[in-house]
Amino acid sequence: MMIARHAGIGREEVERIVTGSVDPGWNEYDRAILRAVEELHDDAMIADATWAVLAARLDEAQLIELTVLIGQYQAVAYYQNSLKLRLHGGNKGLSAR
Repeated sequence: MMIARHAGIGREEVERIVTGSVDPGWNEYDRAILRAVEELHDDAMIADATWAVLAARLDEAQLIELTVLIGQYQAVAYYQNSLKLRLHGGNKGLSAR
């Protein structure tokens, strides 16, 4: 939550992120980004419909960067969880919501 606040992301938006792409508060583009994360996590592939929405706003390099970025965060979660790394002191994570 500390990082989100520092980036200007408020509590309400964090809650919508936790809910995911089904939350009605997202615009089409933001929903597609979240859906891309969910699809890569669940199926290791972004669906054609989601890709089409993203491709309407992002160029080829940005589409590649988005998939790499999502994969990078997934990899970080894998090793942090496997190594049982704890949050830095004072960071309450999502429990700060």
